[in-house]
Amino acid sequence: MDRPPNRPSQSQHAARAQRKVCTPSVIAPSNFEAVVQAAVRAALAEHVEQLRNIIREEIARAAPVHRPAPNDLDEVLTTVDAGREAKCSEKTIRRACAAGTLLASKPKRMSEWRIRMGDLRNWIASGRMTATTRTRNPEAEGQRVAARMLEGR
Repeated sequence: MDRPPNRPSQSQHAARAQRKVCTPSVIAPSNFEAVVQAAVRAALAEHVEQLRNIIREEIARAAPVHRPAPNDLDEVLTTVDAGREAKCSEKTIRRACAAGTLLASKPKRMSEWRIRMGDLRNWIASGRMTATTRTRNPEAEGQRVAARMLEGR
């Protein structure tokens, strides 16, 4: 297929046609958005594999370094969770934390204690769990019990 020397090839013809379509003076304002979207899609289609490879590389670079799974003794519990684990009330856990018999922390601007599972298990094993449930002032506790009994009549 020989073509005359002055006639453009098909690819040159297509390139000229694309340039004419993309010229703002030729595009109607109502079609401009659609033409821009089509041009972006065409540009992305040409480079989709390169873009995928770039994205994969960035994701691989941003992925966290493998760290060993935390020991279950390092798990941090709330007072509710600690109470369930120790099979006692949340109030008992809070009292033990406040008394210092159960190691716990209270992060800034938080009202609830945080307890490590290992510290909770040590507290349970030490037998101090029952000590926190005892009253510090037996006379005051006796008076409260007597007042409750009188109200019940």
